[in-house]
Order: sequence, then structure tokens, then C-alpha cells
Amino acid sequence: MSVPLREATQRRLARFAQLRGKTTCTGEFWDVVVITAADKKQESAYRKQLSEKLRRKELPLGVDYHVFVDPPGQKIGNGGSTLHVLQCLEELYGDKWASLTIILIHSGGYSQRLPNASALGKIFTALPFGTPVYQMLELKLAMYIDFPTHMKPGILITCADDIELYSTSHQVFLNETVE
Repeated sequence: MSVPLREATQRRLARFAQLRGKTTCTGEFWDVVVITAADKKQESAYRKQLSEKLRRKELPLGVDYHVFVDPPGQKIGNGGSTLHVLQCLEELYGDKWASLTIILIHSGGYSQRLPNASALGKIFTALPFGTPVYQMLELKLAMYIDFPTHMKPGILITCADDIELYSTSHQVFLNETVE
């Protein structure tokens, strides 16, 4: 990893660590964090995970965290899931959702090819760093921590099974996919 990329990543991780357990100001962090779930059981497990993380002050506070389950029936993929989330946001916030900065993280389904993540999905997979230990959720939020201050209201869509490292000063990008 290049020095600028390493420094940019370390800065983002440090900034996220500073926000853990603290109430964020408007524009400092995401207004809304959305995680998708494949079914009702996964939705329930994700809500419990988020609730515990907030209770233990492992996530920034003053943010609306939501878990939206895909509609029952045939699986609709990330595209269909995104459209469903937009509908859910419209129901919750009315027209106000268009004035918010929102991160939508597709959770990775049932993680059948990654047995260690199958119980809670890739979004809550533990990573070998952080105190307390980071999961993919914290890493995703940390890597995109600069976006809310630089973007207009809208939605950033990402997935739980990839890690983006980037340095805006030297335009160095690295994308790793976890399978």
C-alpha cells in the first residue's frame, strides 16, 4: 500500500474512532445509515446488533440507523433492493429524505460462500483491528467518513463485501472484494 493511501486510510479510521459514541453535528456524518436484510430473521438480528452497538457507544450517535428487509418472495438483487429502500425512505421521511445524506449498505445476503459470516452476514463480520473490534459496518462507515461533508444531499450505495481504500491527494485507488 502506498504511503498516501495508508495515511488517508489511517486518518479516516482515526476520525471515525473520534466519533464513536459521540453525537454528531449536521454535515459531520451521515444523517441516515441503511442496511438491507434478506429476510425477517436477518432483519431482527441486524436490529439487535445495531441496538447493542449503539448501547455500547460503538457507532456515532444522533444518526438514524435503519434495517430494511427485502420484500418476501423471489430475490430481487441489489437493484431491486435499492428501489425498495427508496420506497421505505419515502414512507418514513416523505419528501425530506431527498435533503439528507444517506449511506445504503447492501448487507451481502446469506453469505453462503463465507461460513464464518453466515450467522450475521458480511456486514457484521469481525475484523482484526479496532478497540472494540471493528466489524465491516464500522470499516464501511470509516472509509466513507469524508463523503457527507463533500457531497450534496443524496444516497451513496455500497455493499458489505468490498473495501475501498483511496487517497484524494494522489488519486490512488484500490478496491478489494471479499468473497
